[in-house]
Amino acid sequence: MILVGVGGAVAVERNRATDSPAAAGTGPSGGRKAQATTSEPTAAEIAASDIAGEWAMKLVVVQSSGFFGTQVGKSVDKTYTITSDCSVTPCLLELAVSGAPGEFALRRDGDDYVLSETGPQDCIDLATNAVRVPNGGVASVVVHLRPTSADRTPRGSWAASSLTGSVVTTFDTSVAECVQGSGVQRSSAVGTRS
Repeated sequence: MILVGVGGAVAVERNRATDSPAAAGTGPSGGRKAQATTSEPTAAEIAASDIAGEWAMKLVVVQSSGFFGTQVGKSVDKTYTITSDCSVTPCLLELAVSGAPGEFALRRDGDDYVLSETGPQDCIDLATNAVRVPNGGVASVVVHLRPTSADRTPRGSWAASSLTGSVVTTFDTSVAECVQGSGVQRSSAVGTRS
């Protein structure tokens, strides 16, 4: 598993031709067509907005210990690509992270989207990235993401335009050759649609 912390887009564009009052015109019966609403989304609409697409994310370490060394303040830019399969109910969401192999399941938990993965992890030398002990420990990653703003799509639904959240990565080992031992790294995560 290589989703260890810090160490293109489906950008929604408004169809101005159908959103503008001048384009509202009249309906076939001579009456005025209803104009598209321009209201701001409610908190519930933001929470329920579509998060599928490509996200430019900035992760900043806010706490690190043990295996992760002292990395507080270190930041990294990642691309998160969220895909949605709504051929089943509820929709299945998956997250792909730039630089990490595979896709990871996202699940809805209240207003948050949560990724939780655990698996074997190499024990490495942080300074050189040299592997000290292959599969020398177990890493777990918990990602929480929440939409914080949304834009109306041409279809009239809401698409999230920003995300905020956190990434917590732990590494546990009992192998003596893993001299940095176990550790925890917590990062803040902020993203906008690419």
